[in-house]
Amino acid sequence: MAYTGWETRYLNSPEYRVKNKKVFGGCAESDQFWQEMGINIWQHYDLGSKGVTVLNGDGAGWIDKARIYLPFLNYRMLDGYHLQRNLLRGLRRSEFLPRVRKAVTEHDKEKTIELLNEAKGYRRTQKDKKKVEDLKNYILDHWDNILDYREKDIPTPEEARGMGIIESNVDYILADRLKKQGISWSEKGVENISRVIIAHERDELERLLLKEEESETEEVSRKKVFRRFKSNQKPSEDQFFKKTSEPAEGASYRFLKDICRNVSKSPV
Repeated sequence: MAYTGWETRYLNSPEYRVKNKKVFGGCAESDQFWQEMGINIWQHYDLGSKGVTVLNGDGAGWIDKARIYLPFLNYRMLDGYHLQRNLLRGLRRSEFLPRVRKAVTEHDKEKTIELLNEAKGYRRTQKDKKKVEDLKNYILDHWDNILDYREKDIPTPEEARGMGIIESNVDYILADRLKKQGISWSEKGVENISRVIIAHERDELERLLLKEEESETEEVSRKKVFRRFKSNQKPSEDQFFKKTSEPAEGASYRFLKDICRNVSKSPV
């Protein structure tokens, strides 16, 4: 997800929302994903204007490849949610949790290592000791990216806010539909449904749905399906997979089949 800053949600509201949000996603190797996302970002945003560009994400190695295709990045930041989750997993609710958290926040590397070594010594089982060791490796591997970008020596605007919206958007847009509640997909299935969801988030479904010239009857049927679909917050299983006794003739079946044919195979 990319955006250009923040604005108040309503007039005189204490709540904020991001501006000019664009959603990207799909199934692809990391190099292909970043190459095509980079092209899309150049098309949608004015990167020649003054500002700070921050890449926020978890510790996955594929995210670091963005630097190759997005050379304008000022800073690669480790997502705060994932940092705090790993701290909790490694230290649980022990007395070391707030102390290590404070050392990390203050970017005191020596103190962080000292506390983690001490915490490991207090663990009784090898399993718990390994959790602390894994936490230490995680923190040290991403030490240069741990600081909040507003704490770095880069010119951030006064209205700069935290990057906490990423994980919630991943859940809302894709994870809830693709991996929660025991859901399982084939590789082809997850590719198709993710393309449909991303097209929906980018307000492109109606154009794609009505892309091909069709007969009057077929067009009316499609518009009805789209109206039923649009009334939902996001794509639902019933909308895509509810079939008549003759599946190949069902409107929902044709809807999904044609959408997947019309939506670009580009991962973004």
